[in-house]
Amino acid sequence: MSLRGQFVWGAIGAGFPPLIKAWEEVKPADPIFPLGLKFVLLTVLILVAGGLWSRAMESHKEWKAIYNGATFPLVFGFLAHLAR
Repeated sequence: MSLRGQFVWGAIGAGFPPLIKAWEEVKPADPIFPLGLKFVLLTVLILVAGGLWSRAMESHKEWKAIYNGATFPLVFGFLAHLAR
């Protein structure tokens, strides 16, 4: 798989944990809250970092790239928790 493919699939994988959390938390009747600039920038940063993490882990298959991208937010959150 190309470097771009590794990055794109990793970024897609990094988007899965927030989507799953939103699926469990948000109900159809809930109003849509305004997304602030900080939220949007943080989301983009997580997607880019997931893509870079997937590339760093040398994901040569699509499923491996998705897995590595999806685990990046979890690994980052765990390390941030340990640093407190």
